[in-house]
Amino acid sequence: MIFKKTVLVIALASLLVACGGGGGDSSSNSGSSNNGSGSSNTMSDLDKAKQLIQTTNTIVSYYDSFDEIQKTYQPSIDAVAEISPDIEDSTNLLLTLSELALQDAKGSTKTYSAQDIDRLYAASELYAPDFKLTNNALKIEVNGLTAKVSGSTDFERWAGFKFVSGQNPISLYADKTTLQVKQLSLSQPSVVTAESTHVYSIFANSELETVNANKKKATVKFKDNSSVSILYADAKIFDERTENEMATSVTTTLKNIELTTDESFVGTFKELSGQAKAVTMVDNGNSFVRLIPYELKLDGVATVKDQDNISIQASAKLNNDLNKPIDITGNKESINNFLNISLNIVLTGNLKAKNKQTPFSLKVNGLRNEFKVGNATADIDVDGNALNIQFVSSNLDQEKPTVAATVKHKNGAYVSIPDLDNFVSTKIMVGSTSYGDLSKVSGSLYNARFTDNTIITIAP
Repeated sequence: MIFKKTVLVIALASLLVACGGGGGDSSSNSGSSNNGSGSSNTMSDLDKAKQLIQTTNTIVSYYDSFDEIQKTYQPSIDAVAEISPDIEDSTNLLLTLSELALQDAKGSTKTYSAQDIDRLYAASELYAPDFKLTNNALKIEVNGLTAKVSGSTDFERWAGFKFVSGQNPISLYADKTTLQVKQLSLSQPSVVTAESTHVYSIFANSELETVNANKKKATVKFKDNSSVSILYADAKIFDERTENEMATSVTTTLKNIELTTDESFVGTFKELSGQAKAVTMVDNGNSFVRLIPYELKLDGVATVKDQDNISIQASAKLNNDLNKPIDITGNKESINNFLNISLNIVLTGNLKAKNKQTPFSLKVNGLRNEFKVGNATADIDVDGNALNIQFVSSNLDQEKPTVAATVKHKNGAYVSIPDLDNFVSTKIMVGSTSYGDLSKVSGSLYNARFTDNTIITIAP
């Protein structure tokens, strides 16, 4: 059996902050001029309350800079979205051809020319409809369980059938892509030894380049060894397993992968990994088993034009007991059957603001472990101006949940908003004492009025 799965995962995660407008000016100069970075040991509680609002105002004032990040990265995000299918299809094609050669060689050392590859591919009816190869100049060198692919080919994707009365269906192909393989080295599981764990590997220094019908080019480099590990309940020669045999788990580990596009974008991923497990699903009383991803990790840097870069570390984990059947009848959740998930994201980079590069970081931790309630904590720091925001979403079983938020400064000042969608006014607190009111005036206009009658306006 040929294991035809995509082992290349392209992940470009973007979490861009929009604060809703620029920062307004204070109508009074009273209070501390220190926003988020200085000591608050000698500050009065009133000044701490003002510092909270001033820090919020300062962060909001960087809205245009955050917006500029989005404008800078959007062409790259669009480009990655366009070329991702090219990379995925190219990788699947190369894996398929390599596995056909490895199976044919039966552990021996053998070199396959373009004509040999065409013959193997045409003879494999299971895969022949997927792609149509033209100008094939690929070469595959097999040594034992390892295959090395080089050369180039054009290919088109299968797009459907044309039906003509009295004739067999005619396969239609479209979206021509040119594939250049500088080198792709991989290994497959043993074809002679019975094992319960089967490992596929893509070795370091593998590199491929694609150019699609729109002349969009992408290059992928594997700078370290990557692997896919497949675990079964019993030991068996992998090629003897049938399509109906379900693996108990699959672990994918991709390391030091570099993706480059025409838009001067470079995505460098130290790690892209994931784990999946066989889970029993129930739909209207009918049981079946599916592989469900339950843990994903990403650690990388996205760079545009050799200067703008954002680092991202992200992870997501499904915390449900996957040893128990999951009822998906009607695609509805219940108190005994809901998505229990945790999410962690860290973004760091620089904003182009006020004629300088301004560092920022955003850390988000989210958890949903109750049917109707979810929590998230966000720590944002822009050039030393730092806030902690705690979100609580309730009524998650409803079409429109209620989201509450508490914004805190490290000096102890905070504001609590029980319903963000219906916010009107709230107290500005330090400990259990109020030192003013934060009120929504209209649209994105807010006023903070303090007990000494000073006012700070937050406006777009």
